[in-house]
Amino acid sequence: MSSETPAAASFSASTDVALHLADVLIAGCIDRPLASLLPVELVARLAHDFALALLRDPQADARLVKLYTQLQAGLLRLPRLRAAVPPDLVLLAKELLRLPHTPDRALLVALLSRPPFRRLNRELMTGTLVDYSRRIRSTLSDPNAGRNLGMLGRLATQAVQKGTAAVGAVAGGVASVVTDELERQMQRRAGEFAEGAVDELVGRLATTLTDPTRAAEHVELKLSLLDFALDLPGETVAAELARVQPATVVVPLRAALLRWLDRPQATEDLVAALRWLYVQDVGLPGGEARAFGDRSVAEIVGSTELLAAVQSALRTLVAQLIRPSVASGALRQALSSS
Repeated sequence: MSSETPAAASFSASTDVALHLADVLIAGCIDRPLASLLPVELVARLAHDFALALLRDPQADARLVKLYTQLQAGLLRLPRLRAAVPPDLVLLAKELLRLPHTPDRALLVALLSRPPFRRLNRELMTGTLVDYSRRIRSTLSDPNAGRNLGMLGRLATQAVQKGTAAVGAVAGGVASVVTDELERQMQRRAGEFAEGAVDELVGRLATTLTDPTRAAEHVELKLSLLDFALDLPGETVAAELARVQPATVVVPLRAALLRWLDRPQATEDLVAALRWLYVQDVGLPGGEARAFGDRSVAEIVGSTELLAAVQSALRTLVAQLIRPSVASGALRQALSSS
């Protein structure tokens, strides 16, 4: 005589039925071609309608604000960003960064030669040269400047000081005019020099970053950037996130997506994109060259062990979803009424 209670027996029976139905559903899908299982017109229409409903949701902004507030609160509680990242993930990131990779020099030069980068480099170089010239002039006019410059330095400094004193004695305003003119000339010359030196700077930087003999330095640089990011206090990351103001980014993005999806031909464009994907041969296992849409789920998965794992996971998930309807009798009632 079984000691199983009626409730336990009912749960066991519903579980068996749910698993059996899951097997039937999965078996009917696993060997069907993808284009038959997920027709492009159906997928495009569903994706279009779902995206529109999601973007038009009046609570979307409120959800964004809530998510942003929760993220900031979580960051403020972190002493360091590293505390929120699993150690195994950090080790994986470092392992990936240690992999040898040398970017293409021509591509890097093209990137660094873009007008915004050139303007920035030219401005930095010009400012550095002008500031350096001012420091030299200030040093030469300092009575104590020649003490640490050696005999020649002291003689040169004294000569400049005497010359300046002489000019001042002859005409007090002339020295200021000459000084201003020299500074203007220096600024012009510095600008001319920087204009020609930007290309050389870009070339040297690209050579340094693409030199395979400096691979160890490149790895050290990448690991240093990773450690810098992981060691940032959560408060600092939260403050930077506040400066970005995600709402100001998401609002125009959502408006642009809505405009694109509201077009009469939006669904047709999605269909065209899916058709293009379905006719591609992505080199999946299965022997002869065949279009992606003509392959079954089993062919796409490929490996027997992986396919068994996928089927087992889907079986468990589907059974979990339909088990309440099986146990309540609602599924049987719906099937019998149809």
